[in-house]
Amino acid sequence: MSAPVLALHIRNSGNIGDRMSGPLDYFDLGCEVVKMDVAAFLRVPPTFRPRMVVAGGGAWKRDLAKVAAHPALKGVPKVAWGVGVTSRKLAPMPKDSHTKRSVGWDLYGHRDVGLAGRYVPCASCMHEAFNRRYATEHEAVYYGHGALMPLNFAKGIGPHMTNLTDSMEEAIAFLGSGDVVVTSSYHGAYWARLLGRKLAMLPRGSKFWHLPKPPKYPWEPTPLGAHRTLNQAFRSDVLNLLGGVT
Repeated sequence: MSAPVLALHIRNSGNIGDRMSGPLDYFDLGCEVVKMDVAAFLRVPPTFRPRMVVAGGGAWKRDLAKVAAHPALKGVPKVAWGVGVTSRKLAPMPKDSHTKRSVGWDLYGHRDVGLAGRYVPCASCMHEAFNRRYATEHEAVYYGHGALMPLNFAKGIGPHMTNLTDSMEEAIAFLGSGDVVVTSSYHGAYWARLLGRKLAMLPRGSKFWHLPKPPKYPWEPTPLGAHRTLNQAFRSDVLNLLGGVT
């Protein structure tokens, strides 16, 4: 029996954006998959040797390098899927920000528009909540980052929600109910783009400069279809790599 694939992302988080960004929550590789929170893995790695490790979703800071160099994963094929970079600066990241981070990975796809390397947007675009249509009910809705910038000022202005929620469906329906989405959340902004909503961002870091651009014309499609296609193509490459693992 083949060893399982190990899927790592930020699972133990109150932030719905972190929790819903794991690519293997949406894609089947045709084999057993063990899913772990990345911080839990770095504290106590599993006793088995995985067939492959797939790390995906979120701005991982130093953890991505720690996973790539981890002795428990020596010789194991490694895939980084839709990972991001950021800093506290309110300015774009250097174009080559992913170059060093990609060292040690057999496949590396990042979510940051405009940076060098293979662009593979966050896999949360595959969630079935985006298959539904949402009627615009409010001129503006306010979606805050609950831990860092919750936008509490908006509670007396219009509909308000934060990313500290248990339901992806509720979050997407909330964002879809606004003509304009006012947000301090990366995923709030990303999902608003996928829904085709107008966007007003209160950025907390450089990652906001690397979100998908708005369409030039109102009749242009949202990025949803293209982002799903990019993720499906990356899955094919993951399967090809997996097929070569003995």
